[in-house]
Amino acid sequence: MNIARASRWLWGVVLVAGLEAAEAPPWQSLFDGKFPVFFRGYKMMQFPVNIWTAKAGVIASVPGGEQTDLMLRQRYAHFEFSVEYRLPPGAASGIVYLVQEGAPRAALGGLKMVLADDERHADAKNNPLYRSGSLYALLPATNAQPRPVGQWNEARVRVWGKKVEHWLNGEKVLEFELDSEAFESALRRGRVKNLPDFKEVREGYIGLEHPGVEMWFRNPRIRVLPEPEKEAAEGVGATNSPSPVETPALPPP
Repeated sequence: MNIARASRWLWGVVLVAGLEAAEAPPWQSLFDGKFPVFFRGYKMMQFPVNIWTAKAGVIASVPGGEQTDLMLRQRYAHFEFSVEYRLPPGAASGIVYLVQEGAPRAALGGLKMVLADDERHADAKNNPLYRSGSLYALLPATNAQPRPVGQWNEARVRVWGKKVEHWLNGEKVLEFELDSEAFESALRRGRVKNLPDFKEVREGYIGLEHPGVEMWFRNPRIRVLPEPEKEAAEGVGATNSPSPVETPALPPP
């Protein structure tokens, strides 16, 4: 373990040990069941009617037409985003995040947590990089347990500094750092090219990928996490580490 990584690990331990009882930031609901005021279409200002619907507490993709992804209107840096989803047989979608708008699809300008029918979707059946909980085409999830098709699942993405976590049905299934060699190596060999330089990305949009078929989402919510101290996030260059009480610990899920 090199000095920088050891420092980052030790500082994280100090934060958690010193503030594990700290109050977690509050969740904000993003849909009241009727009016999707927090959402817009990718590269659009308005909610994409006839491409997505929002009624009776459920946001659903409309099949057979354009596949415009659904985005939150605000950009986020340190956050935890959660949504429940229900898949039809053979479908695949995802939570896209840290999106830098401009690419043809949101997933081409950001990262994506896969939400898939792992037993029937062609890519998911043949490659763990396309199964539920994975970082699409880059890093596989571990011990993900999606519920059977037709049942509701809960997916969660957490970004805090350069640390990213994917959670599925209450279990952490993937953890990585945006400035790690493992992530950089995955980017170099991945099939999605020309992604942003995530070492430099500070914030981005969050959204739901249109799967091309009807798929259902409910209870989207977000909480903004406190910004890590620079020393805690980078783990290097700090001669006098600040007291742990100055930096809130990452709250439990």
